[in-house]
Formats: sequence, structure tokens, C-alpha cells
Amino acid sequence: MSRKTNIYAIYAWEDKNVLLQIKQSLSALEENQSITIWDDDPILTGQDWKPKVHSRMDFADIFLLLVSTDFMKSKFIQQIEFKNIIDQYKANDAVVIPVLVDDCQWQIDFKSDEYDFNLNELQVLPHQRKSIENWSLPEEAFSDIAKDFRQIIADVRGETVENEVVEKEPTTNAVEDQLALSFLEDVGMSEIELAEQNREAEEKRAIAEAEAKRKTEEARQKAEEEQRLIDEAALKIAAEKEKRWLEEQAAKAKHEAAEEQRILQLELKRKAEEEKRQLEKAEAKAKREAEVEQRLLEERQKKAEAEKKLLEEEAQQLKVEQQRLLEEEEANKAYQQHDEVFDQEVEEVVEKKETSNKKGLIILGTILLIAAGIYTFSEFNNASEKPAPMIPEKNAGVNQDLLDGETTEPESASEVKPESEPLVDKNAFSDLAIGDRYEDGIIFSIDHQRGSAKIAYATDAGQMPWKKAMQIHEELGEGWRLPTFDELKVMYKTIGKGNNNSGNFKDELYWSSTLYQKIQSRLVRFSDGNTSFHYSNVKASRKFNVRAIKDINE
Repeated sequence: MSRKTNIYAIYAWEDKNVLLQIKQSLSALEENQSITIWDDDPILTGQDWKPKVHSRMDFADIFLLLVSTDFMKSKFIQQIEFKNIIDQYKANDAVVIPVLVDDCQWQIDFKSDEYDFNLNELQVLPHQRKSIENWSLPEEAFSDIAKDFRQIIADVRGETVENEVVEKEPTTNAVEDQLALSFLEDVGMSEIELAEQNREAEEKRAIAEAEAKRKTEEARQKAEEEQRLIDEAALKIAAEKEKRWLEEQAAKAKHEAAEEQRILQLELKRKAEEEKRQLEKAEAKAKREAEVEQRLLEERQKKAEAEKKLLEEEAQQLKVEQQRLLEEEEANKAYQQHDEVFDQEVEEVVEKKETSNKKGLIILGTILLIAAGIYTFSEFNNASEKPAPMIPEKNAGVNQDLLDGETTEPESASEVKPESEPLVDKNAFSDLAIGDRYEDGIIFSIDHQRGSAKIAYATDAGQMPWKKAMQIHEELGEGWRLPTFDELKVMYKTIGKGNNNSGNFKDELYWSSTLYQKIQSRLVRFSDGNTSFHYSNVKASRKFNVRAIKDINE
């Protein structure tokens, strides 16, 4: 007797009535113990599918899939269990039979690393892959499914399905009567003897039927015992498989935990190393900043010392200039006194002339000779005396001629010009504001309390080397000079791109007179006010824009 064929039905809970109809059509096979249908694991909407008895997945001969819209939308077709079923089909360890319940999108590809799969490559029921809901009589659909299932089960079991032909066999009594008649005809036996023979034959038949029934019962019991032993063995194998699976899962979990611990330790180590690198980077940055700050401090100290020395030199030059002016003033006073004496003498001579013409002529000649001598002496002294340079104006900065070691000598002391008159009167100066036009420039800084202001030339002087920029007064006139770094920054914020650019500055670099190092000077970029630029001030090829400024006083 062959073992039972195990059928594992997987279906959506909404299709449970369809499964009952299929089971009813296969009830004959189930009653004669040819098949076993496991159907207690429906797919619930929105939930992961899990079998109640996992070992059934390994012992199933046929997987019956009720394919419907709910089935195709379930999570089951995305789970590893569905792939395991297809793996068994690919390995010829099980048969997969889809049954179409309704018109759904079932011909889709399932891709994995090992293969691609589509339900279309399977034997799909009912006949001609016509879903059950499209049959005019559902009973015919279920009958068609049962017919195809019998053939599939026979193929799985290696059996042949034959049409059942029932022929009526003659009864035992009729055969015996025929034999009795023939025998009586031949040998002329009496009816009593014939009856006795019939009784003996009936007893033998009854004994044979009892023996056949006994053998049938023994065969049935033997088959049941074999099936019980098979089921026990299957359960044992399933238990062992499940035990191995649990052990594998435990080992896998242990390995995963160890791997997670290793990854955690590596991550902690990486974070510690990263924190260490960040700390070292921060320390190095702080050290560099401290070094830069120290260098800047030293540079500022050197700059302050240089400015102090320059101021001392200016003060000394001013002292010399003042001394020379004082000496010149004393000489002028002496000359004026000499002129007064000369005029007085001339008056006395004129008076005496009235009393004595002759004596007057003599005296007059003498006085003229004396006057001529005095005049000649005076002209000689004036020609040999060296005139003093002019005192620098207030807020005009360091005189460029003094920096270059050159002075401009006027021809005589009488050519020394007095200080210039104020540029504007008090009332007009108090009305001025930043951005106003004044003479040839634009006011970019003003101090009403001190009565001073700074103006920038109306246009750029062009691009030129720094040394030529420092001589800009030779091109624009006395008083115009190259702005300092701080003055250049003020221009950017008041009349440059940092405000409304009323000074029409370009988006380029502008020279300042401030040194960054001995051979470099600082610049300001007027496109964004960047003050980090400094370039060589000795190379003639290094050219940048120049905007001259002038100091004005009330």
C-alpha cells in the first residue's frame, strides 16, 4: 500500500469558501486515505504568514496555492517561506499547483539571486487557466479541478488512472446450479446427493470469504501500522529538523550577537580615534593661532617702534624748522631796525640841507655812500642765508620729501608762503556730510568737533606700482596722498561697496600706504571688503588701483 500524498493548501482568509469547495470535490480521495490536506494556515490581511507546524513545509508533496487578488496583495509572496516553496519546486522535491480564483495580476516575475520565477511556468488550474469566477457553473470548475488533481496525484505517486468499468459477474449459486445440472445429466446423481454437495460448497465459500475478510483486515491493520510508523518517523525527522533549525537559529543569533559586539567595539574604537584626531587637530590649530598671534604682536610692536621713531624724527625736524624760522625772524627784525635808522639819518640830512646847501650836499653824498654800502652788505647777507623749509600742515601726515631725504629750497626767505586759508568757513563746514562733493573729491570721513575731514579723489588714479602710488601728489597736486589701511577700510564702508558706492570704486584691489612687512603693503578688495591681501611693494610689475585722499580743516 502506497503512503498518503500530503497536500499543503496556502490561501487568503477571504478565499476559505473556495478551499472548502475544492476539498469537497476531493473528499473521495481523502476518505480512502489516499491524500491528506493541511489547510489550517490561512494568510491574514496585512500580517506575516507563519506555519503552525513548520515541518509540514518539508513533508508536503503538493503545494496548493489559491491565487486571487487578496493572495497577490499579501506579504506572503515577499516572504522567505514562498521562496522556500519555489526552491523545492526547482529541486523537483515538490509540485506547486496554482488555482485561479478570480481575475488578478498573477503573471508576474519573482527574482532571486539564483533564478527568476513566474507562476506562468506551472500547471495552472482550472482548465485553460480560466478563473473560477468566470465559469458559468462553478460546480463544473470544481469538477474540472478535481479531475486534474486526480491525475496530478497519480503522477506524484507513480500510478495510472484508469476508467472504472463495472461488470456484473455471475453469482456463485448460478454457477453451482449449472454445474449440478451438467453433472446430473452426465452421471445421473440424485437430488439429495446434489444438495449435499451444494451444502459443502457453501461451507467452503463461507470459509473462503471469512479467510479473505480476515486477510483484508490484517492487510488494513498492517497498512495502518505502516502508516503509523511512517507518520512517527516523519514526526521524528521533523522534530530533528526543527531541533537542528532551532540550534542553527541559536548559533546564528549567537554569531550575529558576536558580530554586532565586534562592530560595536570597532565603532567605539573608531570614534575614540576620531576624537583623538579632532583633539590633536584642535591643539595644533590653537598652537598655530597662538604662533600667528605672537607674530602679529611682534609685528605690531615693531610697527609701533618704527612709528615712534618716525614721530621722533618728525619732531626733531620740526624743532630744526622752528629754530630756523626763529633765526630768520630775528634777522628780519634787525634789518627793519637798520632801515629805520637809515630813514632817520636821511631825514636829518634833509633838515640840515635847508640850513646849508653845500654842507647838505656833502652830507647827502656821504649818506648815499653809506646807504649804498649798507644796501650792498644787506644784499650780500640775504643772498648767503639758507631759507628754512615750511612747517607741515596739521593732519597732513609724514612729508614724503622728508621720507625720501629730499627738500625743496625756495630762492629766498621772502618766497616762503604763509599757511593756506581755511577751505570753507565755519558755517559751510558744519553743513558738510559724508558723501558730499568738495573741491575735487568726495568726503568719506568728517569730525565736526575737531573741524577736520578727509576727502577721496573723485576718480581712480589707475593701476600702478606701490612706489609710484606713494608719489601720487606729484600727479594730482600738493596735499593728495595714498590712504592708510584704516582709511581705505573707512572709504569702503562709507562711499564704497560696503555702502552705496557713491565713490564709483571697482570690484578690485586698492593700494594702502600701510606696510605689512618691509617689502609688502596691505590692500583692500572693494568687491567685498576683504582685508587679507598684501603684496610686494618693490616689484614694478605688481600694479593695483589707487584712490588718493586729502586732509581738510575748518
